[in-house]
Amino acid sequence: MIAGRVGQLSVKGFRSLRNVTLPLDHVAVYRGGNGTGKTNIYRSLEFCRHAARGDLSLWLAKQGGLASCRWSGETRTHEKARIAISVTVGDLRYHIEVGHPTPTTAAFLNEPLIKEETVEALYSGRTRILMKRRGPSVTLAGLDGSQRHWDDLLLPSETALSRLPAEAAASDVAGLRDTLLDWRFFHRFRVDTDSPLRRPAPGVTATRLDSDGANLPAVFATLEHIRQDTVDLKALVRQAFDNAELVIPPPEDQAAFFIRWPNFPQRLFSQAELSDGTLQFLALCGALLSYHPPRLVVLNEPEASLHPDLMPALASLIGRAAETTQIIVVTHSNELATQLGEHLACPIRVVKKRDGETVIAGLTALGPSATGEVD
Repeated sequence: MIAGRVGQLSVKGFRSLRNVTLPLDHVAVYRGGNGTGKTNIYRSLEFCRHAARGDLSLWLAKQGGLASCRWSGETRTHEKARIAISVTVGDLRYHIEVGHPTPTTAAFLNEPLIKEETVEALYSGRTRILMKRRGPSVTLAGLDGSQRHWDDLLLPSETALSRLPAEAAASDVAGLRDTLLDWRFFHRFRVDTDSPLRRPAPGVTATRLDSDGANLPAVFATLEHIRQDTVDLKALVRQAFDNAELVIPPPEDQAAFFIRWPNFPQRLFSQAELSDGTLQFLALCGALLSYHPPRLVVLNEPEASLHPDLMPALASLIGRAAETTQIIVVTHSNELATQLGEHLACPIRVVKKRDGETVIAGLTALGPSATGEVD
């Protein structure tokens, strides 16, 4: 089994995504205006990662609760009052459905509960169920046809994927879980005066950027002084900022970085002094060029705080990262989408809103339409 690249995402009943199936290329770009629901694509993938982590109910509560996260428009008689998401990763497909508790369920009022959960293997034109949840019980099946039943006390709010027993550690199902946990999400780094991006970080090895960017100096120091390879990083900084130099001193107790501008060669500008756009771009560099590249990086509006002149450099950064990482970009920037289309020859799919429902040009609920319309 292969648990690597994400091939397809199907979503029913999640916010404005009433019923949509999205193909996810190695570099997938979804462009739409404000209010079209494009961020819900980003959130749908986050949904899957939190299911693997085991904190999906808490995450949904922080998103406003199940009632807020469910499709709130008109429904047809056959449509369930649930959120249903399926994601295909390599030869495996994970499917989960979440809904409201029944009066007899051991759960709090309005707590999101797991209604269905399966992992399937897709190969040779056939589908084989590797994990299926029935209430508190889980059945795990091997490719040889063997079955094991796990009857541990699985609460209705807990995902089976996150609670796999120890004997499943080497299984394809556990491999899928590890793949989902490896995904990384980045959405608008804080760049205000109190942002962690403006402060040094503990001087320890950092192989990946934290979601808030707080360990960015350590990520840069790891590239410079542990891997000893910042050629691409510094070249991108020069491209973005008119030959500016990124300076990364060896860390002691704290790690920090500086920018030397061509007009002020004798002066180093600290993190606290940099502009919002400069910090945002450097944080994206840390997210995409870290020591250990994630299998998947999902970027939501990476153009935030960036001047339009930086879009070519941002496209170059994403292209460099795509050599080792699958990347999904959700953006409202026509300029960035155009640059990505030209630089990486990837399709740009347009996100629109129709009667409160998010739709993707050229896609139906089953995937690409006959015309396959994209930009």
